[in-house]
Formats: sequence, C-alpha cells, structure tokens
Amino acid sequence: MARVLVKLRIFPESIDLDLKELAKHISEHLPENSRIEGVGEEPIAFGLNALLLLISMPDEEGFMNEVEEAIRATQGVNEIQIISVSRAR
Repeated sequence: MARVLVKLRIFPESIDLDLKELAKHISEHLPENSRIEGVGEEPIAFGLNALLLLISMPDEEGFMNEVEEAIRATQGVNEIQIISVSRAR
C-alpha cells in the first residue's frame, strides 16, 4: 500500500506549552501505522510558535480523518492546519 506524507501546522493552546513535549504526546496518540517523520517549530507572533509535523500514513480513504481526530484529542492542541500532502517515496 502506498504511503503519504502530510505536513501539518499545529497551534498550541498556550505560548507556555513545550512543543517538544506536545509532539511526544501527539506521537503517542497517533493511529497505528502512522508516525512522525519530522518535527519543527515556526514563529507566529508575540512569542507564539506553531509546531510543524511531517507525518507518514497509509494512503487509505478516511485515514487522514483518524489522524486529525487523534491530534485534536491531544491535550494542548488548539488548531490544526494542513500545509501539504504528498506521496512518500
């Protein structure tokens, strides 16, 4: 089965939140057969940084929704934006 790479921008609930810890918690909540391939930070404004994640997952109908729901259910996540989706090589 083919895999896709999804780049996400995740906004934390607070500027005081440790983004590395947030990424760790998100990783623990991801559905089976998906994983974080890359982690970064992006300055937004006034001390707020967004968490950038590159997530690998199967190219199956509805799987992206499962990943989004798992991330939204993680404590500390305020908002999610999908930046890009591409096929993994």
